[in-house]
Amino acid sequence: MKSMTKIFAALVALSPFMAQAGLFEFSYTFNNNGDSVQGSFSGDQNGNLIENLSDIIVSVNDVELTAPLFDYRIECEDTGCFWVSGGVVSFDGTLNNFVFMDDATFPATFDYTNYFLQVPEFVDEGIQAQTGMCFDNLSICNSEINDGNTGNSWQLTRVEVPEPMTLALLGFGLAGFGMAKRKKF
Repeated sequence: MKSMTKIFAALVALSPFMAQAGLFEFSYTFNNNGDSVQGSFSGDQNGNLIENLSDIIVSVNDVELTAPLFDYRIECEDTGCFWVSGGVVSFDGTLNNFVFMDDATFPATFDYTNYFLQVPEFVDEGIQAQTGMCFDNLSICNSEINDGNTGNSWQLTRVEVPEPMTLALLGFGLAGFGMAKRKKF
């Protein structure tokens, strides 16, 4: 029983340092015409940022895209700006740097037909903060400059689901009760 208590104490002590993986839902409404993009993804939360995105789902004006979507972000260095794998999303939208698209080989090829993007401003490179989308199968394209933020148009919420740590702690608690009861008889 003492070893069970030590294991439980160690799990409780380490839990704040473990990844805060979760499911997130987002929405964006274009100010210029009311087009709406909604969706969800899984990712690792670190404060205001969500990284390591996966399981991306996007709907445009309530029509869900059926092709698998991949995430990229723009990075700028001394030699120029490049698209790289791994989008970044923020709760307040000010640090969003992503493009969700249906091309797994981008930027080596440009075989995408659908995308939704939000990129930050890169002043030195002349890139303005913007939101854009183009969904060929729905014949919809739209973009707007964000002037450094997305205002009330961007909404991101965390969907509360039981974390593996919570389930593990519950399991250890039930095992502890079972062991305690077994010793009594």
